[in-house]
Amino acid sequence: MLRLKRLTKGKTGFTLLEVVLALVIFGLVLLPLALTFALGVNVAAGASLMNQATAVAEGSMENLRSQGFTALTDPALYKNEWADGPFNVQVQTAYHKGPNRLLVVTVEVTWENRGKPQSLVLESFIGPE
Repeated sequence: MLRLKRLTKGKTGFTLLEVVLALVIFGLVLLPLALTFALGVNVAAGASLMNQATAVAEGSMENLRSQGFTALTDPALYKNEWADGPFNVQVQTAYHKGPNRLLVVTVEVTWENRGKPQSLVLESFIGPE
């Protein structure tokens, strides 16, 4: 034991084993953090697409409302399907079953997020002027 102390006397620093062990522990701590960060980025990108799709659906619905009830009763007077960037928009109209003459307008926006199809449906009632 005395001889070992004499050999290492005055030498400072870490051994190779200590450095490797510290790197392994550091890697084990960082790996879950990196995976969590990557997952967060993907979720944020999906949320951004959902916000954009909502804006497209609301804008389309407002455009249809501005055309008025009479124009919406004749599908030849409005476009019922189109593309808006990465989004496909489809519009359907039908009369509501009830005592009032209401038109049910459905706007469906579809898109792909990381290869998976996504959709958003917005529905509104429009009455005669």
